[in-house]
Amino acid sequence: MIFLRNQIRNQIGAGLVTIVGCLLSPQYVQSQSIEGEALTPVVRSISVQTLDKTTVAKLPLDHQVYGNATEDLSDLRIVDDRGIEMPFLLQNVIATTKKSAPRFVEVHEPSLSPIEDDGLIIEFEIDPAKYTQPIRGVKLLTHAVNFEHLVSLDHRESDGHPWRTLASDVLLYDYSQFMDVHNNEVVIANESDFPVGGQFRMRMAKVVQAQQSRWTAIKRTLQDGRETNREEIYELNRQPLRIDRIMFSQNFEVVDRAQLQLREVAIGNVHITNDKVSRSTWIDFECERDLLSEVTLATSASNFSRNCQFLCRATATIGDKEEWQSLGTMTLTKIDVTGVEFVQLTMSCSPQRAKHYRFVIENGDNPPIEDLHLSARGPRQELLFLVSPERTYSLTYGVSDRPKPSYDTVAIDAALRANILPLDAVPSAPVKIDIPPRDVPKVKWYENMPLVFGTIFGLVVVLAAALYQAAIRLGQIQGSTDSSTQ
Repeated sequence: MIFLRNQIRNQIGAGLVTIVGCLLSPQYVQSQSIEGEALTPVVRSISVQTLDKTTVAKLPLDHQVYGNATEDLSDLRIVDDRGIEMPFLLQNVIATTKKSAPRFVEVHEPSLSPIEDDGLIIEFEIDPAKYTQPIRGVKLLTHAVNFEHLVSLDHRESDGHPWRTLASDVLLYDYSQFMDVHNNEVVIANESDFPVGGQFRMRMAKVVQAQQSRWTAIKRTLQDGRETNREEIYELNRQPLRIDRIMFSQNFEVVDRAQLQLREVAIGNVHITNDKVSRSTWIDFECERDLLSEVTLATSASNFSRNCQFLCRATATIGDKEEWQSLGTMTLTKIDVTGVEFVQLTMSCSPQRAKHYRFVIENGDNPPIEDLHLSARGPRQELLFLVSPERTYSLTYGVSDRPKPSYDTVAIDAALRANILPLDAVPSAPVKIDIPPRDVPKVKWYENMPLVFGTIFGLVVVLAAALYQAAIRLGQIQGSTDSSTQ
């Protein structure tokens, strides 16, 4: 019974400790959270060139925006002269290089006319309103092999116009019996002859050709069981050129390579420390919360290879402790000897908007690298929005309690898919404004966490006290029972 009483007391104490810890832990975590820097509400008028109708404009984001906006840029707003918010699309600026690539389209409903000497004429029409790019050639798709055919290609605008030869006596061939070499396309050589739609005529000579059979017949003459004569007989087969499909080619510009555009990021307060304890070099710098994704080290020293770590620090510290977050590691290398030259001094990371950064170069037993300089770059970002000729627009930000907007950007997306070039928009210098605090709805009593936790804690204390008194009375009854027994 004494063991039972002690066990009840221990369980009550453990329960009280657990409850107190659960109640205090949210407040502890909240006290340890990192608070954002104070922001200043500002407005910047937007200048757009003169326009006739509604179109898309692009507004680049600069260091003034990043230095005074929330971490996720949720406070950015574009408003017109009526104070109405304009939907916008935030995107990274991508530099693309394009190349010209052929695109083949199948010809539908061609007409065929056999002519003398096993010739063939194929005519078809291409709608210039549907296919607006110049026609650069015609391709014949066939499963036939081992052939040679001469083909000419003619063109005219419509019925009644004379035919004009675009390509004459082009050899189509397939030499599969010797090597996988073939040509099945009639290419228009002169760029000035490229037609846009119209009627086309292909003239083919001898679409049926005689070919030697793959099999050889041997005729043997025997007399008295002995072979007196042998003949090899070769057969010739008439093979027509079976055309499965006809396709014409047009050239279109396609994206060959896409690369994120970067902008220079200003850094300051660079401080270099050679730490003898850790045998490393610390390079601390700041960049005022600008968007940063790449840091490059420059030095006149050469012939070294050192492990390096890139760190950033949050906007505030927890107590007296500095909390550093690792952004990546790499090996800094610079080799310059006879016949060998290799440089790798750029560290890349995901885009960051911290204020404090640190490079840690592990020197080991090597002397520190001298004459160190840093430069930084970050991705270019821009806001795409619709502009009308009768409206003026402005950009506001610097309001910490603004929620992230959810806009309908289907019109902007449609304009981008149509390859419409956005107009350049230029923001003015920021001007401070007074924005009233956002109305916060009243919290209902059952949503008030301190009140709910306080009530639960009070009930638990009352229950624990009752259990404790019950355990004491249980111990007294047990003591009385033992005394009467003796």
